[in-house]
Amino acid sequence: MSRHPIIAASLMLLATLVSAGPVFALASAGIPLNSPIYSYLDKLAGLGLISSGERWSRPCSKAEAARLALEAATNIARQDSAAPAYAMELVTRIRQILARDDENSAAEPDSRLFEISFSSKVLNRYVGDTGVVSYDRPVSQNDLTITHNPSGVYLDIWQSISLTHSGRSTNYGNEIEYLIGWSGEIIGIGADAGIGYFDLITLFNMPEGDVIQPYIEFNKKITAAGQHTLTPYVRAEYGIPAKGNAKELKGLYVHTGLKHGWQITDDISVSQKAALIFDGGAYGADRAWVGAYEVSPSYRVREWLSLDLSGKVVGPFTSVTDGRTTQFIGSAGFSLNY
Repeated sequence: MSRHPIIAASLMLLATLVSAGPVFALASAGIPLNSPIYSYLDKLAGLGLISSGERWSRPCSKAEAARLALEAATNIARQDSAAPAYAMELVTRIRQILARDDENSAAEPDSRLFEISFSSKVLNRYVGDTGVVSYDRPVSQNDLTITHNPSGVYLDIWQSISLTHSGRSTNYGNEIEYLIGWSGEIIGIGADAGIGYFDLITLFNMPEGDVIQPYIEFNKKITAAGQHTLTPYVRAEYGIPAKGNAKELKGLYVHTGLKHGWQITDDISVSQKAALIFDGGAYGADRAWVGAYEVSPSYRVREWLSLDLSGKVVGPFTSVTDGRTTQFIGSAGFSLNY
C-alpha cells in the first residue's frame, strides 16, 4: 500500500468530522488558538479581574473576548488604584488585536475556519517518550497540524528524518506519523483524543511493521499570578500492530504529569513539563516506570514566527534489562502559525 490512501482516508475522515461540527463544537468558533489574546485573558483572570474566567473555553469567539475585556475594564475602574498598573494595558492590547483583525466585527466569530501550524527542529538524537533510543544520531523532526477551529478537529502529520544517513528507510531515525483527533473542553476539563498511524521502517511499506495507536488525554489549565499557567494532565496510549499480532508492537503507555507555562514578556515564554510514565512493555521494551523533564524557551519574532529551544532528560526509575539509560536530548528550531 502506498502512503496516498492513508493521507486520503485521513482527509476524508477530517472532512466527515468537520461536517458534523455541531456535534463536536463544545466551544464556540473564534479566535485562533495561538493568539496572544488567550495569554492576556489568562493574566487578567489570574489577577481576579475576570470572575467568569473558568467558564470561557478555547477557542472562544471575538464577542466573548470583547465581553471579558469589558468585564476586566469595569473591575479595574472599580478597584481604581488597587489594580496593577499594567492590567488596563492588557485590556487595551486585547481590544487592539480584535480591532486589527476587523474593525467592525468585534462581536462576530473569527472568519478563519482553519488554523495551520508547522514546526521544524534539529535534535542531537531521537529518543521516545519512555526513554527508548530510536536513533542515537542527529535527526530533523517536522510537524504539520491543520485544525478546524469551530469543531476542534485536527489532522497532524509528523516526520523524523535521519541527518547522517541518506535513504528514507535506512534506520529508525526515519519515521512518519499520521494522527487525526479532537481537542477541546468537556464541562471545564480539557480533552484531547484521537488515533495515530505510525509508519515505521520500511517506510511506505504499509501496513507491514507499522503501529496503530489510539490516545486520550484529560487536563486542567490553572492560571496563577497572571503570567503563569499550571496544567496537570493524564494521558493513555495503546499500541496495536497494523498487521498481524506481533507482541512486541503492543503495549500501554500511561502519562501523568504537570505542565508549566511562563509568559515572561509578550514575546518571550518558557514552558516546562515533568512527567511520570508507565511503560507496559510496548515495542518489546521492559515494563518500567520512567521519569521525564523538559524545558522549552521560545522567542516570538513575529505573530506567526517563533524561535524555539528545548532541553530534555528522560530515564527509567525502575530496573530494566533492555538497555535503557538516562538520556539527554537538546533541540533547536522554529514554529509557524497561520
